[in-house]
Amino acid sequence: MKRREFIAGLGSAAVSTIKANAQQPAKVGRVGWIWIGRSGSSAELAGFRQGLKDFGYVEGKNIIVEYRFAEGRRDGIADLVNQLMQTGPDVLVGMGDPVVIALKNATTTIPIVFLTGDPLAAGYVTSIARPGGNMTGVSMMQGIAGLTVKRIQFLKEIVPSATRLGLMFNPESLTTPGDLAQVEEAAKGLNLVLRSFPARRLEDIEPAIDSLARDGVDCMSDHPAVPCFRSGDWCTPSQIPDSCRFRAT
Repeated sequence: MKRREFIAGLGSAAVSTIKANAQQPAKVGRVGWIWIGRSGSSAELAGFRQGLKDFGYVEGKNIIVEYRFAEGRRDGIADLVNQLMQTGPDVLVGMGDPVVIALKNATTTIPIVFLTGDPLAAGYVTSIARPGGNMTGVSMMQGIAGLTVKRIQFLKEIVPSATRLGLMFNPESLTTPGDLAQVEEAAKGLNLVLRSFPARRLEDIEPAIDSLARDGVDCMSDHPAVPCFRSGDWCTPSQIPDSCRFRAT
């Protein structure tokens, strides 16, 4: 699936939440949108806006969206969330575990729509079918029902000669321990030597891949809490086959 199509689900979920909570039919809904990534035109932003359009919403006419971007850094996320809270949003949309956690800590009453890997492991919801509380969203199903293992198996099928698997992971993510356990299980079963490198911020990604390349990995994967959506954007110069979560746009 292309990430623009995938993230359109966030827009759809956000406006559905506004409709479900609307008390005044004529009221213009207000969305607070925050992403761990960089500002500017992107597939993430385009996908969200497409989701709004699919429900007949046009920014500035029948819906208002306040955008905030963390630029790949964690230190300013709390301030950005506080800014959004001051705008009086009807619903909050968060992409990336650090911002979703900040949103969760900021309110228990305003609906939160998230994009994450495993919302159960992160403690955002009590179940996939019935989330409960004020949080719902779109899951990339990372770490759920053995799908992480499947991704590594597919990668090995594509690169059968591979012997060393590189992994970028975010050590600060709540879902990392369970996901790493699955990657280790998959690597062991496929006779792959696992080499891992942490990447907490956008600026950590290129050095991580350079380090893995120097270490001789011949295929790699990435954890959803790593602050990028396609490590292939960085892997291409190193010519390392990469298992990404989204097709290129």
